[in-house]
Amino acid sequence: MVTTNDEQWMVSAGGGDFVPVPEGLHEAPIKEITPPVLEDDRYNPGKQKKKVIFIYEVGQKAPNGEEMTVRRKYTFSTNPKSNMRPDVEAIIGRKLTAEEEGNFDIRGLVDRACKVLVKHTPREEGGVWANVSQVLTSDNAAPF
Repeated sequence: MVTTNDEQWMVSAGGGDFVPVPEGLHEAPIKEITPPVLEDDRYNPGKQKKKVIFIYEVGQKAPNGEEMTVRRKYTFSTNPKSNMRPDVEAIIGRKLTAEEEGNFDIRGLVDRACKVLVKHTPREEGGVWANVSQVLTSDNAAPF
C-alpha cells in the first residue's frame, strides 16, 4: 500500500515526462560547477583529461515545479584553444588576464549572470537533447 508520504520514494524508468529546456536564448546564471574529474580522452586512448560541468539555471519551471537547467561539459583548461575559455570570458565579460590564464578559480563563477543559447538535437530513441551551443555575456552581469 502506497501512502502520500511513500510517493517520494517511488521510482520509475522515467522518460515519458521529461521536458527539455526550450530552444532559444535564455538568461541563465550558473547554478553549479561540478568538481573536476578525470575522464578517458576519446581522441587519445590511454590518456585522461580533467573535465568539469557548468549547470545553468534558465529561469523556467518544469511541469514538476523544479527549476529547469542545462549543462555543458568542458575540458578543465584556460588554454586559448580550450572549449571552456571563450565561455569563461563571456561569463566575466572580458578577456582573461595573463595571470588569470595561469591561475583561475572557476568557483567564483557560480551565481554569475550569463546567457545561454540552447539548441535541440534529435535523439535516436525519440525526443531531443537540449544543448548549450553558446554562452554570452549578460546585460545584468556585475563587473568581475
